[in-house]
Amino acid sequence: MNFLVFLGGVLSGILGVFPFVHTNAILQIASSYGITAVEFAVALSFSHAIFEILPSVFFGIPSAAHSVSVLPAHSLAMEGKGMSAVKIMLYSFMISIVFSVFLLPPLFFSIPIWYSFLKPFLLPIFVTLIFLFFISDLPRNAALGLLIFLVSGLLGVLTLLLPITKNPLFPLLTGLFGLPSLLLSIKGGAIPSLSHETPVKIDLKFVAAGSVVGALSGFMPALSPAFLSSIAFLFFESTPLSFIMLSSAIVASKMFYDFVFAVTIHKARSAAATFLLSSSPNILIIAVIALFSSLFAFWAVYLFKEKIAKIFRKNFILFNVLLYSLVILAIFVICGLPALLVLACATAIGLLPPLFKVRRAYCLGSLIMPSLLHSLFLTSLFLSLF
Repeated sequence: MNFLVFLGGVLSGILGVFPFVHTNAILQIASSYGITAVEFAVALSFSHAIFEILPSVFFGIPSAAHSVSVLPAHSLAMEGKGMSAVKIMLYSFMISIVFSVFLLPPLFFSIPIWYSFLKPFLLPIFVTLIFLFFISDLPRNAALGLLIFLVSGLLGVLTLLLPITKNPLFPLLTGLFGLPSLLLSIKGGAIPSLSHETPVKIDLKFVAAGSVVGALSGFMPALSPAFLSSIAFLFFESTPLSFIMLSSAIVASKMFYDFVFAVTIHKARSAAATFLLSSSPNILIIAVIALFSSLFAFWAVYLFKEKIAKIFRKNFILFNVLLYSLVILAIFVICGLPALLVLACATAIGLLPPLFKVRRAYCLGSLIMPSLLHSLFLTSLFLSLF
């Protein structure tokens, strides 16, 4: 293992405190400079996921990893309990990493066998999971959720399958999950003063369940933490705190097993995992990198969380306005002028869930619908229409 490359990945993860600086963008820049080492990709992924907890909690900005836990965590922050939300997410993430490593011995050699057995059934399983996802919202907002799912799905299909713009995921996901939160947080005002830090208690039942769910997610594509958490809570009593614990555990476990599945069945479920497809890394080294990069980021965030939170709180409106402007500029520079149209359409759709009090996870239709078309071998038929 190249220690300097590993250290570079860990330190690059600090950029997670700046919303919308995604791991994908960092990996693309690193690749352009010839940095394609597995150590860098793995260390960056785990370090970045922990550092981006802070803007997720205090700005309510969904990141690629923490999109599902944003609402309950940010709600705690708006009650002056942001430190408790940060600690719950940190502890759940770290415990899940440990659980995931312990699950590795029995799963590592059995994953290829189970994948070969399940492969003919993956499509019906995928459709069943989508059905369960909608069932989990009955009888409240399933109809409106279905409409948002279909509209975002159509936008996702058009954006991802047609050559509209470069890096289509950047404007698509930013508009669906990022800018709506920025706009609404500006309207909502500043974060209240931080109350006295109180002890938090982690329910290992939810963390263990999240670890198992995240570990099994690699059998199918497009299964995000938001999607998985919604289905998992069909079998649990849902509270804001339990939701944060389970979803944070799923994020950590899924991230780890995305790399495991890349090694075992050569299927990349994330951009970072593609770094493993062109090499034959030792899975034990990946586990060690995941543990140590997470541990470094954990202590860094834990030690400096209050200072960073005070900076966020003091300049809350200014930060939001600057972020809003920088995001639009970054999309224009990186993706081109057509991407701004994608961003505008996605933002309009992304505003619907919070305005109508529907789960944001319905916007994942933007990723699920293209995957369904691919699974049903309908991609070519769709493209022929254009």
